Amino acid sequence: MGEKYYAYRAVTVNQSPITINGAKFYKLADRDAYIKVTNISGQGRVLKRNAYIYST
Repeated sequence: MGEKYYAYRAVTVNQSPITINGAKFYKLADRDAYIKVTNISGQGRVLKRNAYIYST
């Protein structure tokens, strides 16, 4: 297992993602490590249902 990168941490990655075993990863520019592509690219999301949060 590798190092954890938490949300909002700035990392420098190479331009294009690499596919490994069917999943896309970005290679970190300053070390020989990869991070999984999730919403790191800032993909826009559209709500399809109510976004209300209920207390119960």
